[in-house]
Amino acid sequence: MRYSRQTGFTLLEILIVMSILLIMTSVVVLGFTGADRNTRIKTEAQRVALLIELARSGAIQSNQEWGLFVEDSEYYFAALNPVSGIWDSLEQREFRKRTLPNEIKFRLLQLSKRDQQYDEIFFKADDKDNTEFEMPDVVIFSDGEITPFKMDVRVDQDSAIWLVQSDGLSRVAVEQTPREQ
Repeated sequence: MRYSRQTGFTLLEILIVMSILLIMTSVVVLGFTGADRNTRIKTEAQRVALLIELARSGAIQSNQEWGLFVEDSEYYFAALNPVSGIWDSLEQREFRKRTLPNEIKFRLLQLSKRDQQYDEIFFKADDKDNTEFEMPDVVIFSDGEITPFKMDVRVDQDSAIWLVQSDGLSRVAVEQTPREQ
């Protein structure tokens, strides 16, 4: 009796290999998505820190008080007009009004004078009607000092949290913090 030997793969073997490849590909893609989110948050935190340091240099050079205004989904820099006492938005390209990328949120904290603790600042869209007499969230003085602050940069409660902070004298620092804070 003669047996004929068939060469090739069966349909079942091909389906199993395709399923394994599909599962491995989805695991790799999902892993990159989480890393991409953390990278976007870190990049935005570093951008804000560098812009604050650049604004500090600008305030010193112009001998003028500057400020950082932080709203729900955007932030911008302004300079105090010494004659009118009004905060005028800066027109330079690097200090233009910036909208936060998808889902990224800021939570700004300022040092409370009464108990030396950081209190959360709540943003209210209704309070933004009279912007010319409004004080900035972070003031950058012409001598190089800034208002002590901490700012959380995050997407949601489960994502990585990057903290942008300064004690008012030292450079603005950026560091990743545990999620519990």
